[in-house]
Amino acid sequence: MEHAVNVELAYYRQLDLLAVTAADETAWQQSLAVYDLLHPLASERPRPRPSFTRFVLERHGYSLHRYMAHHLNPRAWAYWFGQRGILTPF
Repeated sequence: MEHAVNVELAYYRQLDLLAVTAADETAWQQSLAVYDLLHPLASERPRPRPSFTRFVLERHGYSLHRYMAHHLNPRAWAYWFGQRGILTPF
């Protein structure tokens, strides 16, 4: 589990490599508005609100799932995915 936590932390640290713009902030605010409208309609397990960091990374093509699958061994991946993330649930 410690390895999965460290890999997930490394994913989120990638934000330091990006130049976050006002457009990123605006898009994130708009996504939260949509989330707030659709969340009560969710029939399955409710999903947490997206974090700004993950939203920006995904918006710039840095997929959390792809990153984790690439950096974890199959057993660690199965654990991490089964937990629906460790640091920030998805």
